[in-house]
Amino acid sequence: MTLLAEPPQVNNRMFFGNLEVVIVKIIEPVQLAKVKLYSSPKTFMVNLSALQNTPDTSSSISISILGGVL
Repeated sequence: MTLLAEPPQVNNRMFFGNLEVVIVKIIEPVQLAKVKLYSSPKTFMVNLSALQNTPDTSSSISISILGGVL
């Protein structure tokens, strides 16, 4: 995870993992951001610390392989 040089602002384009998102709203007291996928109208909440300036291209495995349910 990369530390951000400046705090995220509304309308910033950032990355959540490898997904490009736009910040719609920031809720400072709980360190959450409402974000919208750049390529679709879908919105969801994420922790501010999960947002990065560059996409995360590291390898990962599905939680379902570890016995989790999706």
